[in-house]
Amino acid sequence: MDQNQIQEAVLTVFKDCDIHSFPIDCFNIVQHYGYRIIKYSSLSKKKKAACLKLSEDACIIEDGLYYNDEMPDRRVRFSIMHELGHHILNSSEEANANHFASYILAPRIAVHYSECKNNSDVANLFCISLESADYAYQDYKRWRRIASYKMSSIDWDTYKHFWNEDCGKFVYSITYCYDCDELIYVGR
Repeated sequence: MDQNQIQEAVLTVFKDCDIHSFPIDCFNIVQHYGYRIIKYSSLSKKKKAACLKLSEDACIIEDGLYYNDEMPDRRVRFSIMHELGHHILNSSEEANANHFASYILAPRIAVHYSECKNNSDVANLFCISLESADYAYQDYKRWRRIASYKMSSIDWDTYKHFWNEDCGKFVYSITYCYDCDELIYVGR
């Protein structure tokens, strides 16, 4: 499976789940696709051991996405999106699921428009681990070299999805201000 196919699948998730801001809500996305979310810590010892045997991080069994809630939150986010990647891509390939998770959590075009300068910026803005952020940032630098000549059609479609007509800019973060009772759109 090539990167464009994975990026198209990610864009489909953004559209299906009406995602227009980062960091994304991984639990809502998984539930949108019909999965129950179950913490390893809520399982009996026997079931927890069975899940841990499948994966230290997360696994899908029937209609349940089980995850190890003893892991750091940022690792949990990656693990959950990795498992969803297997489902969305209909692929058992770990590399495909890893790329899906990386791209859905920190799309390279969003890294670009948010003006991240290093892996620490990526980790903080997209709420991912430094290890995941380093991979995303290194891949972003490769993407930027290619995109500076010509953005792919999937990049343009992703750009259009995050373009906000009201603001007239690419928006990567929408937050609510409780003081002024308004949405704040951050982008460029």
